[in-house]
Amino acid sequence: NDQLLIRVNKAVDDDHNAEPTPEGIHQDATEISSVTLIGRDNIERDHGGESRIWTLDQPTGTYKSQSFGDIDVGDDSNSNEYALNGFSWDKCLFNKALESPWETILFNDRKVKHEVREFFSQDKNEPSYRDVIVNFVRKPLSSGDDVKMVNGKEES
Repeated sequence: NDQLLIRVNKAVDDDHNAEPTPEGIHQDATEISSVTLIGRDNIERDHGGESRIWTLDQPTGTYKSQSFGDIDVGDDSNSNEYALNGFSWDKCLFNKALESPWETILFNDRKVKHEVREFFSQDKNEPSYRDVIVNFVRKPLSSGDDVKMVNGKEES
């Protein structure tokens, strides 16, 4: 079992958005995972930082989207390719930004995929951050070993 304290910062002079999960939609190969918000500051309300939980058949990876329900398929060939490979907003089971301290999401990482969307500074002249505690619980097999599950299948 692992427990991590993760701070994602966005500096004032940083032209990029803060990306808590740069790998996009993914699984962590755990049995149960939880994400608990400790605090956040200077993050635009209703614009970024959403935690999303997806069905297993949603493709793994990144995509460009400024708002839920829209995918940006302009010059970015990765987003264009992703949009054509089975991506569907209908596969989203949960979409919410954690906003209050101790607000927690608990999910079975072997049964779903997840991500956190990039976030934007409310005041561009001030830094912003998002602090969470992430817990990973792994269930060992009777032999004491664990088997990594990716997309609902065992991986060695």
